[in-house]
Amino acid sequence: TDAAALAAGAARAVETLRKAATMDLTYAAEGDSFRAIVTVTNRTGHKLPTGYPEGRRVWLQITARDASGTIVYQSGAYDEATGVLSDTPEPVVYETKLGISPALASLLGQPDGDSFHFTLNDSIYKDNRIPPLGFTNAAFEAFGGQPVDEHWAGPGPRYPDGQNWDVSTFPLPEAALTVTAKLLYQTTSKEYVEFLESENGTNSAGLDMLNIWMANGRSAPVVMDADSVKLNVTAVSNDAPAPAAPRLAVLANPFSDMLAFRLDLSRPTAVRLMVFDVNGRRVARRDYGTLGGGAHRLTWDGRDASGRQAATGIYWAALQVGERNMVRQVVRVK
Repeated sequence: TDAAALAAGAARAVETLRKAATMDLTYAAEGDSFRAIVTVTNRTGHKLPTGYPEGRRVWLQITARDASGTIVYQSGAYDEATGVLSDTPEPVVYETKLGISPALASLLGQPDGDSFHFTLNDSIYKDNRIPPLGFTNAAFEAFGGQPVDEHWAGPGPRYPDGQNWDVSTFPLPEAALTVTAKLLYQTTSKEYVEFLESENGTNSAGLDMLNIWMANGRSAPVVMDADSVKLNVTAVSNDAPAPAAPRLAVLANPFSDMLAFRLDLSRPTAVRLMVFDVNGRRVARRDYGTLGGGAHRLTWDGRDASGRQAATGIYWAALQVGERNMVRQVVRVK
C-alpha cells in the first residue's frame, strides 16, 4: 500500500464530510437562564449520515462553561480513551438502529429488539437521520426509508415534507456563560466492534478488528461543524428590559457563501425567512417555527429550492416575524 495516497484519500474524505452539513447555534432566555438552540442542515443528496448503518452515527456535543471556564453542562460527551459516548443527559444522535421483530426472534431463538445481527435483522427500530433536500414522506415510505423515531412527540411527522434540517434544544444551568456546539461524526462505535468480537467464534477476525480499532484512535470522531456563543446574561436580569419590538441585523452584506442575520425577540414568536430575486421570484424559504425570546442567529446557505447555488446578484431577504415583515436588501458575491 501507498501510505501517502491513503493519507491523501482520508484527507479528501474529511474535507467532503465537513461540507455535508451546517450547524447553527443560537440561544433564548428561559426563566433565570437560557436554552441552547441548535439547527443541523443536511447539505447532501442523501440521509445524514448515510452508508452502512451499523455503528455509524452523527451526534451533537453541547458544552456550557461558567465565568471561570468550568464545565457546568455537557450533552454528548465522548471519552476518546475508552470510546464511550455518555448517555447522561441523553444526547441527540442521528443514526439507524436495525433489529429483530418478536415474530422472527421466536423462530431464531434470538432476543427481539435492536441488534447488530445485520443479516438477521428484519425491522427498523430507529432512523432519525436527517433527510436530504427534496424529501417527502410518501417517496421514502415507498422504499422503506421513512423516518422512525420512538422519542418523537412533536406534532405531525418526524420530518415534514421538504424539511432537510433538525432543531434541538438544550436547557442550560443559571451559571452558564458560554456555550460551544460541535457536530461529530463517527464511522464505528465501541458497541459495534465489541459485538463483532464477542459474536465471532469461528476465527480471530472479530478480535483482530477490535485491536485495530483500538490501535487507530478508536475511530475518533470527526468535527463536521462547530460554533460557540457568549450568553447575554443581562437579558434575564430584572434591570434590563427586553426589546419591545424584534430587531434584525444582517451580519455580513455583501455575503459570499452564507447569509447570516441576528434576530432579537422579546417573546416567543413564529419566524419564517423567504428570499426573492430582483424580479420578485421566490428563491428560498425556511420556516424556523416558534423561536423563544432572546438573540438568534439565522442563516441562508445560498441555495435555491432545488438545491443549486443561487447566482451572484441582488436579493431581498424577507423575515416574517409574527405579524411583522422585516425586509433587507442583500448582495451575493462570489
